[in-house]
Amino acid sequence: MSMDDSESGELSLRSGFTWRTVLAIVYAAIVLLPAHLWLQLSSGMMLDLGLRYASLLLFVEVSRMWGKKLTKQEVFLIWAMTSQIAWEVGLGFPIGMIYRAWYATSPIAKAFRLADYIPFWWAPLNAKELLNLRTFFNYEWAMPFALTLIAGLLWRLTDLTMGYICRHIYVVTENLPFPMARVGADTSLALSERPPDMMRTLILSAAIGQFYSILVFVPIIVYGSSLVPYPWIDLTRFVEKLTPGASLAIATDIITLSYGLIMPFTAIVSMFVGSFSLYFLGNWLTSPESPLEATRGIFKDWVFGMQVQEAYVRSNLYVWASVLIGLALAGGLIPVLRRPETLIRGLRAVYLMRKSETGMSFYALIAIYILATAGSAILVYLLDPSFPLVILLFISVIWVFIINLISARSLGEIGVSLDMNSLYVTQGLFTVFSSNPRIWFASSYLVTTNYGAGWCQNFKICELTGTSISSYVKAYFFTFPLATILGILFTQALWNIAPIPSSTYPYTNVQFPVNAQWFSLWASKSLALFNPLIIIQSFGLASVAYFVFEFLHIPFSVMAFAVGATSPIWSSMTILIGGVVGQFLKRVGGEEWWERNKAVAAAGLTLGEGIVVAVATAVAIIQKSTWVLPF
Repeated sequence: MSMDDSESGELSLRSGFTWRTVLAIVYAAIVLLPAHLWLQLSSGMMLDLGLRYASLLLFVEVSRMWGKKLTKQEVFLIWAMTSQIAWEVGLGFPIGMIYRAWYATSPIAKAFRLADYIPFWWAPLNAKELLNLRTFFNYEWAMPFALTLIAGLLWRLTDLTMGYICRHIYVVTENLPFPMARVGADTSLALSERPPDMMRTLILSAAIGQFYSILVFVPIIVYGSSLVPYPWIDLTRFVEKLTPGASLAIATDIITLSYGLIMPFTAIVSMFVGSFSLYFLGNWLTSPESPLEATRGIFKDWVFGMQVQEAYVRSNLYVWASVLIGLALAGGLIPVLRRPETLIRGLRAVYLMRKSETGMSFYALIAIYILATAGSAILVYLLDPSFPLVILLFISVIWVFIINLISARSLGEIGVSLDMNSLYVTQGLFTVFSSNPRIWFASSYLVTTNYGAGWCQNFKICELTGTSISSYVKAYFFTFPLATILGILFTQALWNIAPIPSSTYPYTNVQFPVNAQWFSLWASKSLALFNPLIIIQSFGLASVAYFVFEFLHIPFSVMAFAVGATSPIWSSMTILIGGVVGQFLKRVGGEEWWERNKAVAAAGLTLGEGIVVAVATAVAIIQKSTWVLPF
């Protein structure tokens, strides 16, 4: 295996991209990817953890039997890339291509008078016939597929370059902790070197995760029913009589709880306060039944009996959209503006970085970023010249840079990403500046990604595991085309079995119309959300709060508050429960023990869930495939 030196010269970095890593990735892609696609079509769930841990445990144990244990670098790349396969393909692509053809023929597109605007480069002109034929292998798919693949490559080049930039700012210069990076690093250490104390924690937590997941996921995946409500327990009906409009729920996915074991407790509390303030207190005080006359009826869509998910989506759109943008900008930018010298040092580090660290010079890195982001904006402009090019360039070049810096800082400080893409900023700009609906179809090819933050966190894991960054990049760009090609072929095979959507794949029967309705509302300009004055006011209030808390030395994170405000209340509730459990375990086991084992405990819970979901999916596929037999 190749050897590289880190920039500090203190750590010897080793390549994890070996023939054994390649074999594990290929195994996951060929053997387990079809199960992931089937699960997506049937329930909307992802098998990313199943791919990760089914492949990882198999190759760890087989390697030990052969007397050549996997290195922690190899374990980490298998851990990262087998899960990445599931994120590369699924409902977005290539199943999303079938959705486009379905949308082009749907009554929803006709009802919103959008069917005549659907271009051939977004969906095939002869979509109805292709849906009947159920095939991707037709020349009419050439342009939609070609543009989607080109855009996908531009997105990934943007992620890569922003990952390098954020790494030099937040990992090299600021040395932020990246709490969740410990999960990948400690999993790699535990499974490769097997320290006894870490293995005990991993096995015990995995057993807990398996037992709980059997109760939650096996009934859902195999029988279509549940013993434990999933993905959350809706408690709204218990509080709406006393506080009409308020939302309350608890997520039932044990992975959400595992975040609370690792995140700083101050951040957990701040995050819960943000979510509770908006979706419990705020929704109550803005509902038609509010005790405050000044705010009564702002949340006019609320009615008794509204479920927590609908209340979250509607209040986000019609009440909190402008507030959330101001909060998120303050939470992400004020810490940087408060200490600009840190950002300057980080950007200087990017400028001075050695070519050996990335395989390219600073100028090449920036050139690739500009080529990818500005290139996507120009591509979209060519598809729809009626939309202002300057707005497209602002979104893809400047806004993408900002949201990646914010998301990476959030991951580095508290372990959870402040996802600016969830705040409808790009949709708002399209609504304001568009002259016809074509931009909503063309925008499918516009770079709006903030996953450079995820690359930055994975680069941090590379540092913690002694893995060379170049080997991680090579492994990713081996995985991406492999998953894409096999994803298309396996989706075609599943489409041959039964139409999509259909009762055979029940999730698409429900989700395709829901997605179409929301898309059509945006494209028809039926949604008008943003108030610049409210954005400025919320930004100002959050900024003042930041300085007040800092001056008074109050342990409260405005960034975590903003993350909570942009997150569903069920997630922040369960993370808070996990944080309380973590504080209890720290008191029982001692701070030193807990700091060494908390990431392994979280990894064990995810391992247990991943294995149960993988096995349950295999059983369900075998059980439900018998209907196609000729007897």
